[in-house]
Amino acid sequence: HLDVKVRPLFTLGKEQVSRKISLSSSAANTLHQTALSIEDSPLKDSLEKLSKRFKD
Repeated sequence: HLDVKVRPLFTLGKEQVSRKISLSSSAANTLHQTALSIEDSPLKDSLEKLSKRFKD
């Protein structure tokens, strides 16, 4: 019997920079239209959230 334990060498913490995604209004509209055409699911929710990230 052999037990193996692994510890990652990196840690996810506060030092990571959040990268916001900006979309053109055309891309945002396309994502919104796609979300409207699919049934309720995590994918639909994600597309709707992503479609709200457009540049003015």
